[in-house]
Amino acid sequence: SPSPTPAPPASPEPTPTPQPSPMPSASAPAPTPRPSPTPESTPKPTPTPPAKLSPEAEKLLAEAEKHARAGEYNLAVDALKKALEGVKDEKLKKYVQSLIDEYTARGSRAADVAEAERAAREGDYVRAVCLYERAAARLDEPLSAKAMEGFRSALRLMPGSSFAPRPEIEMKGFPAVTFLMGNPKGAWDEKPVHKVRLSPYWLMHTEVTNAMFLEAVKAKALRPPVVADFGETVWTDKGPIENALNHPVTAVSWAKAMRFCLWLTRKHHEEHLLPSFMSYTLPTEAQWEYAACGNEKGKRLLPAGAGLFSRYAVLGKYCAYGVESVKMRLPNSFGLYDMAGNAAEWCLDRYGPYSDEEQTDPAGPAKGKERVIRGGSFLSEPWNCTASARFHMSPYRRASYVGFRMAAVISDAATYRSLAGLDEKGAEGGKGK
Repeated sequence: SPSPTPAPPASPEPTPTPQPSPMPSASAPAPTPRPSPTPESTPKPTPTPPAKLSPEAEKLLAEAEKHARAGEYNLAVDALKKALEGVKDEKLKKYVQSLIDEYTARGSRAADVAEAERAAREGDYVRAVCLYERAAARLDEPLSAKAMEGFRSALRLMPGSSFAPRPEIEMKGFPAVTFLMGNPKGAWDEKPVHKVRLSPYWLMHTEVTNAMFLEAVKAKALRPPVVADFGETVWTDKGPIENALNHPVTAVSWAKAMRFCLWLTRKHHEEHLLPSFMSYTLPTEAQWEYAACGNEKGKRLLPAGAGLFSRYAVLGKYCAYGVESVKMRLPNSFGLYDMAGNAAEWCLDRYGPYSDEEQTDPAGPAKGKERVIRGGSFLSEPWNCTASARFHMSPYRRASYVGFRMAAVISDAATYRSLAGLDEKGAEGGKGK
């Protein structure tokens, strides 16, 4: 076992759900999100030029306006560029250039809307929302609150579709589900078995890699990971990682993992790769356990999904040396890699005993000194890597065998900062960096 398990704290009050909206019926049909009116439906009229144009330029401007009203923005821009060639007056040049910029933005916006509608028809609602938001941002015309609520409703009712903001970040979608959490034959802290209801969420196919984390380091959002715990039998040097960029990042504290999630949330909001009402975070224990089971019936299986450890898991005697690249072993039946072994994974929850009551979107006790770790690592034996096995550690401690994977939820980042006890920069008590 990577981490000894001390006596549990007294039973605390349950925390509020990290996803504040009530969970809708998973069987209800998902509406196709679409703002109203569509962004390209009401183009602005062409303003009056500041000086007299030549007859040829006036003709080209009239042609450009005609194309713009027909939604033919590329043709409108071509006509304006021809008109610009014969203009010598500086004020007129700025005027024509402003029209070129306006129609270029409207053309890009129209293309985004068309692509968004196609994505919505195909059920790729996350991409559709991102494209609609990008289209609205091009001309600084935010989507209506009604349209945004329609998008949120569609994503809550979706059948569990996946999305990939970037090729290396694949997010598996899980619909609203009810399952039995815990293990009647497991350790004392895996009991009692209790019913849990989960709202829709997404979980990353792999653990966060060194390459992904390096982006945050280069952006000066985070410092490089380094193990500095006395007694750990690991190197503390910051040596090169060129040959390990696809390995899971380890020696990362819970606080630093949360800071990474919050940083990437802001970055992907700015790049319109994640809807503004969604956030990346660490998964709750319940979200992690359901995904780790790897089967719809919620049986108590190893996260690997089968007993052939050498093919499914990097752990104990089945690994040659430490962590290895992600996706080197087979995934479970949900398509998730390394849910058993390789790097153990931080969860959002504080550690504490289970309640025997039915819960909705549980996120652990409101108070506690340690955070939950799941999945076992390359140091673990198979019995430490069941879907229900629990470990825990100080949120500021770093270990060579602990990393993390991200979840995505329909909730703003402020909700998770508050739930996790972090400030706007993701730090808790000034120690998050």
